[in-house]
Amino acid sequence: MSSEGFESFIAQAAAVSGYLYNQTEKNSLIWKRRYCVLHDTAIFYYESEEAHAEGSLKGKILFNSVHDWDGKPHGFQFYTPTNKCFRVYTDSDEERNKWMQAMQEQLNNAPDIADGEFAPYARHGASSPSGSPRAAPVYRTLRSDSWRGEDVDVSNMLTELEDLRSQVETLRSELVVYEKTEKRGEVRSRGTRQRRGSVLEDGTPIALEPREMERMKQIFSLFDSNGNGSINASDLQKLHARLGEPITDIEAQEALDYMNPVDGSVNFVSFMKWWNEDHKNENPSEAMQRYQAKFKFLKARIANPAIGNIETEMTGPCPSFEFRVNFVYHHRDGSKVRISPWHDIPLYNADGSVNFVCEIPKWSRKKFEIATGEPFNPIKQDTKNGKLREYGWGDMMFNYGALPQTWEDPNHITEGTGCGGDNDPLDVIEIGTKKWNVGSIVQVKVLGVLALIDDNETDWKVLCINVEDHYASKIHDVADIEAHMPGCISAIHDWLRDYKLPNINQFAYEGKCMNRDFAESVVAETHEFWKLLVEERGGQAMV
Repeated sequence: MSSEGFESFIAQAAAVSGYLYNQTEKNSLIWKRRYCVLHDTAIFYYESEEAHAEGSLKGKILFNSVHDWDGKPHGFQFYTPTNKCFRVYTDSDEERNKWMQAMQEQLNNAPDIADGEFAPYARHGASSPSGSPRAAPVYRTLRSDSWRGEDVDVSNMLTELEDLRSQVETLRSELVVYEKTEKRGEVRSRGTRQRRGSVLEDGTPIALEPREMERMKQIFSLFDSNGNGSINASDLQKLHARLGEPITDIEAQEALDYMNPVDGSVNFVSFMKWWNEDHKNENPSEAMQRYQAKFKFLKARIANPAIGNIETEMTGPCPSFEFRVNFVYHHRDGSKVRISPWHDIPLYNADGSVNFVCEIPKWSRKKFEIATGEPFNPIKQDTKNGKLREYGWGDMMFNYGALPQTWEDPNHITEGTGCGGDNDPLDVIEIGTKKWNVGSIVQVKVLGVLALIDDNETDWKVLCINVEDHYASKIHDVADIEAHMPGCISAIHDWLRDYKLPNINQFAYEGKCMNRDFAESVVAETHEFWKLLVEERGGQAMV
């Protein structure tokens, strides 16, 4: 059959056609708009409707199940016979329902495949935020030749292969650690292991996973300013002061005494033994309790060594038009270099958390913000009509700031809001119990997002929590916020709605706080917009 005949056949036999939006690559949410045609249990896709008319087929994807997905408005997801998930969205609920209904009808009418076998489909609970549309188990057909119907992206396959190799090496190393731990009695009664542990250089097993152990090494190396493998009380004070968590002489000395110092200093092994066991003393002094709490917050400041070497320097009186919070990076040799909190602080950490730059501490009202129009983007107090701005509605009930390496593109009309971005980094509301200082860089996890419409601009407000907060182990999504902090989201919603009274701010999505999947999509999308911005205007872009 000629290509023209094939295209004519597809056009005549198509169950449904139209535009679908799909990710260009995993976790990179610049969504590609493609013209798609459904035929049998396959989706044929083209660059555009014009390309379809010309017969320029881009590729096709087989599918054997279709499900709801609320990670994007008007979204749904489907799985291929090789169990690969594709998440897409349309321009309206009507379009989504049309596609899902047509795809399900094609599946229901599809003939049995002789060369395949039946296997229970059991991924919807983990992979579909809203679950499977069917109450009963869904069965999918495994076809031995199904790979022929899908595009093969060689570069992505090679990247995934390298990732898998890296994961295998990590698992091997962790297995060695685990075996050593088992020999030393880390495994308790009934033959079950409570937690994968690590082993110190002297053979002492500790209840910290390898990744957490590596993070503690990074913190210790920051304390060890002289690079001699040990720290003293002065080192403890210096790092805490530099990272905005100052401690007193008494707190520093008592913390060091708990670590069993030798000649007034401790090495990494003693430091880790203290953290693993000694700091759990049932009757620590008040000074020790204060230090333990501050050390946890210090941990939240150090997601990687680079973050730990960043500190802030303030210039000009506060409040004033000249006041600035500048960011500098400390090298080991003592030299310093100025950096931008917007462009030079990484967005993502290795564990999937993100870094939050605090602009406005909770229980305050001066409107500090990253100066996106100044070199190195220091934090300054915003002005309006020649006056320094403060929130007249009341003190902030949360820490407020931004995510570095994100940008809300004013030329991008956000679906669901109908408005362009506000030309700023992505705003963050951190709901933890700790009050952070202006300029603090904090490791947080994303929980949800509100879509505020401010002066006809899309102004996302991402809800996050400090990973070391008391509630962090309990709160993972919007529903958890409601369970453990009842009334928190509605209070934030009302504050954002009313703080400009008599003008009332509006929200998209009926004022609903969208879930974690949706919020992470917003973060990833604005990260891609930031990449395009610096590609166009350079690494120190100003807007």
